[in-house]
Amino acid sequence: MADTMLMTKGVDEGKEEDGFIFLKKHLVNCHITRWEEDPYTYGAYSSFHLGTLERHVESLQQPEWDERLWFAGEHTHSEYMGSVHAALFSANRVAESIIQTTAASQSSLSSAAV
Repeated sequence: MADTMLMTKGVDEGKEEDGFIFLKKHLVNCHITRWEEDPYTYGAYSSFHLGTLERHVESLQQPEWDERLWFAGEHTHSEYMGSVHAALFSANRVAESIIQTTAASQSSLSSAAV
């Protein structure tokens, strides 16, 4: 299937609650990968090890270095572990956290300057 058809099909079939409405409105282009043809992955994916608990995933979500380093990816979302959905949702989570942290930081700097 052609890349443009894959892009359209993927976005059109996405659910509203999964953030695809936002994606559909703002998507300009995309990069289609074919993992089964990639000599470095050959279709590899990640998944949680047997015995992984929710607290392990929550630990992977925590920022480091005074909230200057944040983590997103399929390994930081337990509901859709190892999937593109998990990567997308975790990226949204991190983006929102960075925005909130930045706004709070700017607000406290403004208060200190007064």
